[in-house]
Amino acid sequence: MSSPGLIFMKMVSKVLAPFLFAVGLVPWMVSSAQAAEDITFIVGPINRSITLTQLQRLADTGEAKGDLKTILKIAGQSPEDAGAFLNQAIPFDLVTAYRLLTSAPGEALLSKLETILAPRRSNQAGAEALRAAILLSLSGDNQFTILELLEKYPTDVRVNVNELQNVAGEFGDITELIGSFTGN
Repeated sequence: MSSPGLIFMKMVSKVLAPFLFAVGLVPWMVSSAQAAEDITFIVGPINRSITLTQLQRLADTGEAKGDLKTILKIAGQSPEDAGAFLNQAIPFDLVTAYRLLTSAPGEALLSKLETILAPRRSNQAGAEALRAAILLSLSGDNQFTILELLEKYPTDVRVNVNELQNVAGEFGDITELIGSFTGN
């Protein structure tokens, strides 16, 4: 029998990571001065903000402190597994991602994904920010990690865990969708 945290992490690794890769590139670049510094996790009525530095420490050491430790505890996830998830490399061709993310289906996908991962301030362009983060993450090596995606996100970000679960249920295994765009 799987724990809720393990189920959540499997869902995230199967759905969110490939989903975010498929979502795309944006024609604007982000300097580190503009990048996300804080990430707010929303789990039902609970909101907790952590710094990007805390996530980087988790990815490097597998250790969580403060609100990050609380978030992982609520999600039923071990710090070691969460750190490994943040570092899991996902290959995806940059040109294919750009074409997908700038197409009508890609725009629809971005709109759906921005209900999961969006700028913390609601008046900012979520789909464009997500596209930029994905494309910037892919630009050097045709792969990205969730940590790299968050590092490249152009503004402080919020992650709606409940909506992630809803989208995962709606789309199931997204690898087939990605394969249809890449020809694999």
